[in-house]
Amino acid sequence: MRGAVVALTLASALAACATPYQPSSGHLGGGYDEKQIGGAVWRVEFAGNPDTTHETAQTYWLYRCAELTIEQGFDGFEIVSRVRLLERTDRPIRLAASTPLFVPMPGGSSGSSNSLSGDIRLLKKPFDPTPGYIYDARALKQTLAKYVTGEKCSRGNVCPHLHSYIYGRGATPQTGAAKQ
Repeated sequence: MRGAVVALTLASALAACATPYQPSSGHLGGGYDEKQIGGAVWRVEFAGNPDTTHETAQTYWLYRCAELTIEQGFDGFEIVSRVRLLERTDRPIRLAASTPLFVPMPGGSSGSSNSLSGDIRLLKKPFDPTPGYIYDARALKQTLAKYVTGEKCSRGNVCPHLHSYIYGRGATPQTGAAKQ
């Protein structure tokens, strides 16, 4: 009886926190998963629990994409499905810029606000990083590491941060393209 109470208390405490960066297999609270769907194309998913913010899910999803790319011996990846990427910014936001970016490509889905799923194509150099679409895996992993492995904020979520790695310097949230 005492063991059941301890287990229930521990489960309740864990349920009040965001899903940590972990593989989903064997974890009831979610995590990341990936599946090769053909050649150099992979489906990567991050499923968070109800306490996981979209910012956390997005950070963990992008980090896992970068990790997987490096693990498979590639240099970068291209997002080839429609994925909802949100940018936190320190500049004033116009109404039109407050909508999420949708990368309009076939396949995949963004899932709920605490989950992200999408297909990526692994790339070898040379390629041109294009924020919002094509990423240098090592550079992205290095940028995100402090949020994934560092101190967490509210309920175990990654601390709010600027997402300049999504659009790049001088890019617009509506298009992901650099300003002229």
